[in-house]
Parts: sequence; C-alpha cells; structure tokens
Amino acid sequence: MAAHTGFLSYVVNFNMAPLALIGFVSLVTLAYVFGTIIYNVYFHPLYRYPGHKLPAATKIPHALCSVSGQAHHKILELHQKFGPIVRVRKRLASKTERPDFMGSTLQKRSGSEELTFEELKSNAAILITAGSETTATALSATTYYLLTNPNALKKLSDEIRNTFASEADIDMSSSQKLAYMHAVINEGLRMYPPVPTRMPRKVNSDGGVFLGEYVPPDASQIINSTRDKHR
Repeated sequence: MAAHTGFLSYVVNFNMAPLALIGFVSLVTLAYVFGTIIYNVYFHPLYRYPGHKLPAATKIPHALCSVSGQAHHKILELHQKFGPIVRVRKRLASKTERPDFMGSTLQKRSGSEELTFEELKSNAAILITAGSETTATALSATTYYLLTNPNALKKLSDEIRNTFASEADIDMSSSQKLAYMHAVINEGLRMYPPVPTRMPRKVNSDGGVFLGEYVPPDASQIINSTRDKHR
C-alpha cells in the first residue's frame, strides 16, 4: 500500500512539473504581448501622431491586409484620411537646426534657381541610390581587397604620397595622373560591382530608332553590363 501511494505521488509530481512550466511560459508570453501593445500605443516615439490604434498596437492588421491583396487600397485610404501626417510635401518648407544632404538643394527653391518638386525628387533618387549605397559598397570592397593584398596597398600609398605634398594639392585634375589608383578602382569595380544587374535606359519623349527599329516614347531598354557578368 505504501509503495502504491509513493508511486501515485511520483506520477502526480512528474505530471505537475510540465504543467507548471507550460503555465509559466504562457504567462510570460502573454505579459510580453500585452507589454508590447501598451508600449506601441502609449509610449512609442510615434504614438503622438494621429492614426488607427489597432495597426499601431500589432502587425496583424497589416499582415491580413497584405495577404488579402488590399494593401494598396488601405494605403490610399490612410493617405486620404491622414494626408498631412503621411505625406512628404508638407515637410519641404520645414526648418531644422541639423540639415542633411538635401538642405542645400532645398535652399535653391527660395533663390533664383528654383527647383520643381519633380527635379528635387529626381536629384534625391540619384544621390541616395548612386551617391551613397553604391559608392559605399564599391569603396568598402576595394578597401577590403587592398587590405588583403599588402603589396598593392603599399604601391598605391607610395603613388599617392609621392604625387601630393598635402591634401590641398588633391583635385580632379591632378588625380587623373594616378595611373595605379585608377587601376585599383577599376579592379575593385570588376571584382565587386555595386550594381551587377541589367540597367534600363529610358527612351526620350519623342521616341527613337535603335538598330533600325522604332522604339516608342518613355519605353525602357535593358542594357546588360557584360563586365559585371564575366569578371
């Protein structure tokens, strides 16, 4: 009888341990979920901006909207209802004590060389895509290859130091004389092209003729970068 009672006690204790663990994990999960919701609705840096509270509390409405294929309709609805908040045009006239790279471009709007919004948008796309990410990628890759090839790094350093006495002597004209530096840049682009994809070219507004065939206006032609594909 005593042995039977001890066995039942062992079974009860063995079964209660997993149940207690499951309860603890469930409690922690619920606390995390509710804590995240409270933070997103009342303490998030964007909580002061007007908008629906449910999408701010959880990403479930966004996921359901994306799965249903109605995301574009929902975004249009938000733009129409909360336009002054989600649109960018309203911020173009704003001032800041810490201007970014677009500061000088925006200042042109108040001078004699006024830029249209389309011109500003085009310049922003060029500076962001071609002037930041691609340039940083090419420089990072070239620096990596130089560091892994000390002989090439020394030869490049010697060429630069023997050509220029100070930083003030470096300009676009004088840097053209650095043959080895240009070879290093070309090799870096060959080994690690920042844009190794097909580059489209847009046809002019009046159309064009290519290889004897007429191409309609505003069409795009895909130009393959063969050097990027056969490095």
